[in-house]
Amino acid sequence: MGITSSIYIFYIQFILASDSAAISAGRSYGKQLVMLSEVVSGPALGRPLALHFDAILPADLKWAVLSVKSVQQTPHLTLTLGLNQSREWQPQQEAAEEVHSHVLSSSSLLHVVLWLTPRAEILRELWAHWKPRNLLLFSLGSSLATDVLRDEALSGVNKLALIGHLSAEVKGDPDAFGVYTMLPFSSTGVQLLGPWSRDSFSSWEALFRDRFSSFEGYIFQIAPYVDYPPFIYRPFVEESKFPSKKYGRGVAVQVFEAISKKLNYSYTITEMVGKWGAIENGSWVGILGTMARKEKNFTISGFYINEERLSGFDPSVTVGRESSSVFVPSPKPLPEWLSIVRPFSPTAWASFMVVVVISVFSMATMVSDTDGIILVKSYRI
Repeated sequence: MGITSSIYIFYIQFILASDSAAISAGRSYGKQLVMLSEVVSGPALGRPLALHFDAILPADLKWAVLSVKSVQQTPHLTLTLGLNQSREWQPQQEAAEEVHSHVLSSSSLLHVVLWLTPRAEILRELWAHWKPRNLLLFSLGSSLATDVLRDEALSGVNKLALIGHLSAEVKGDPDAFGVYTMLPFSSTGVQLLGPWSRDSFSSWEALFRDRFSSFEGYIFQIAPYVDYPPFIYRPFVEESKFPSKKYGRGVAVQVFEAISKKLNYSYTITEMVGKWGAIENGSWVGILGTMARKEKNFTISGFYINEERLSGFDPSVTVGRESSSVFVPSPKPLPEWLSIVRPFSPTAWASFMVVVVISVFSMATMVSDTDGIILVKSYRI
């Protein structure tokens, strides 16, 4: 009994100590935690979360973040970005709420990185393992370091925002926080969207601005497989007479041309030959290999989508479908003599024969009994 009591006392003391640490961290980082709560209950309302904690984040601060009421009420996955024994950055799962596996790859999932000091290596490992579509960088410390938004690891993120201190830019309010984003194709690059306030960033669209509304005249390098009608193919003309029309026919080219006018970009097409794209000896080869090595930006060919390609590339919505059929020789006509028995199945014929046998046996029995009765009656007479 004494041992059991001591265990209970230790457990209660541990809980009290943890709560005290969370309260202490809450006082030190009160404004940041309030902003986090406003984000989760405001523009990110209804979206599951993946909370990525920096490994050097104090334990009491992690506890304070997980104690935020809006975080507790939202389905979330908690992970720690830390160092393994080989001193390479690796994400390590710490704890998880009930988050279904299909949600983890969903476009609705919001990844939140919480750190005191921004570090680009964390973002590179985050992209290598998770490839988030929606990413919020939340700085709990005084270091802003907006340069991390320029890192190549974030170039594939669709929705991106950073919340951090504004003390270096907004005079008179050392505790002000601002919201930043990065426009990859804009000359300005990193942009301050404004000081944080719940009213100014009450919607998802206000917090996560469209990063790709215009490509500012960027020239994309396209790697298609040209002989793939009706998507893309060579014109049936002499190339020497029409050099500008060497590659320019097909549904995919027309769609791509219409989008280029809307989003302000141009492109060059380089004909690709060989394989479409697969992993061989651990590396991508073919058309997809040129994209993996960043030699080309993307392709507009018709690709079959499989699990391997989805793991390394992000396809567009489906614009066409193809189907395949298998042809076999038609069966030859049956011999004419089989036309007598083919109308019925073997089971039907077997049943019919059983009925005939039973009927004959029954009739024979009935005739035999009738003759006996007649003989008896004749003898009596």
